[in-house]
Amino acid sequence: MVYYLISALINAITSTVVGIIPILRNPKSRLNRSFSYFALSVAFWSYCYAAWQISKDAGSALFWCRALMIGAIFIPSTFFHFSVNLIEEEKRYLKVIVFGYIASLIFLILDFTPLFVKDVRPRLFFPFWPTAGAAFAAYLAMFAGLIGYSQILLYKRSRKLSSFKRNQIKYVFLGTSIGFLGGLTNFPLWYGIPIPPVGNILVAVYVFVVFYEMIKHRLMDINLVIKKAAVYGVIYGLVVGMFVVLVHFFGQLVFYKHIDRRFYLVSIFALTVISLLLKPLDNLLTRITDKIFFRRKYAYQKTLKEASDGMTKIRNLGKLLDLIVRMIANSVRVTHATIFLKDKEKPMFVAAASRGKYKIPKRYLANNASSPLVLELLKNKQPLVYDEVISRLKRESELSQNLRANLENIAKEMRDLNASVCLPSFIENKLIGFLMLGEKLSGDMYTQEDLDLFSTLANQAALAIENAQAYEELKDTRDQLIHSERLATIGRFANEVAHEIKNPLQAIKTFVEFLPQKY
Repeated sequence: MVYYLISALINAITSTVVGIIPILRNPKSRLNRSFSYFALSVAFWSYCYAAWQISKDAGSALFWCRALMIGAIFIPSTFFHFSVNLIEEEKRYLKVIVFGYIASLIFLILDFTPLFVKDVRPRLFFPFWPTAGAAFAAYLAMFAGLIGYSQILLYKRSRKLSSFKRNQIKYVFLGTSIGFLGGLTNFPLWYGIPIPPVGNILVAVYVFVVFYEMIKHRLMDINLVIKKAAVYGVIYGLVVGMFVVLVHFFGQLVFYKHIDRRFYLVSIFALTVISLLLKPLDNLLTRITDKIFFRRKYAYQKTLKEASDGMTKIRNLGKLLDLIVRMIANSVRVTHATIFLKDKEKPMFVAAASRGKYKIPKRYLANNASSPLVLELLKNKQPLVYDEVISRLKRESELSQNLRANLENIAKEMRDLNASVCLPSFIENKLIGFLMLGEKLSGDMYTQEDLDLFSTLANQAALAIENAQAYEELKDTRDQLIHSERLATIGRFANEVAHEIKNPLQAIKTFVEFLPQKY
């Protein structure tokens, strides 16, 4: 009995870990979502399977048998959905997907009735084993049909794909085949056939095979996530593991005078799950709370992150700058957002684009290259916050005269421009410009998270601006070359025309000169 408990826990933990990671990595991916649904269905089945193995009476055993079938009912439909996404033919088999989920819902309704799980009886060495109801045979037919059809599609499709994609499908096909063969050993005892579910542990094989495929052939592009999860797992395992060992081992020894091995094993498995999932769950809960309690802040941060990815695609410098300031002013809702760029001819920074209530006119000469504000940005390469500059002037009474004068000049420059934050844009230690933001219309302060996000945006904008400037210079150079080529072509044409006209004129001139003599 301990073997089946441990195998169920192994299946549950591995399926949970491998099921949660893809959907945390990229919840928008259909492949990731469908795989997570499949893996979590297996995990739910395995957790309830473990609870069933430690049931003490027929009533609780029957409940957990019916509960575990909830996960088992959705295994074939979710696996088929994952398979057609893997071969990138979801639309073609959409009707089969819908049929699978509808069938699963019907069996889910029948699950807690005698039509599906009739009762539990002693079978072999199991004190409580479920007996199949009248509708259970239909479920087995659906299970075999969808799983078999999925494997056929995977096999046929893999023969027509590139070697890279074929390797991906090959590992999934192999792993799931072994897993399903192991899981199928649970069904004979439902009909009184004396075959024990010895292959139950093989369900975990598909998890390890797919896990290997994720790392080896980038099945779902989650290599970094898996590595980070492993690192956090080791760290949390070492820290929490010491506590668990001390509490469970010595606690049971002191208070109960003996060690309950089953409880100890369950604790170890629980520790493994907590160690691997603590950090991903922390990130997930952080995103959820941000959406619920800080919806506006979450929305503008998401907007800025998405926009920053597309900035490098815009080649027109004017359109790029207008996009950046408009995006910030509208999403963050500030009094103004202004971009200052270094002038090509003069050592000055001029307003290149501005948006908002207190926007600054274009070509406004704001700072020269030796102003205190610019020198401070060059020196520290960090955002300047007006409130922090004023606070430092008030708080630090022992500032040197030069430093105090420098901070006062910086504060004056920012005050003249109605700036609350000034964020530099660097490319290889070269300050190409800076972004100035006014106060938030909401009255909120700029947090460190805001500054980090804007700094990243400013640096990405610097790269996009440099690309746009290089493109415009290249375009100007091309236009000059085309103009020069046109002039050269006109010159050659004029020379050839002159030559062609000169030849007959020379002949006419010669004959005209001899006309008097001939006459």
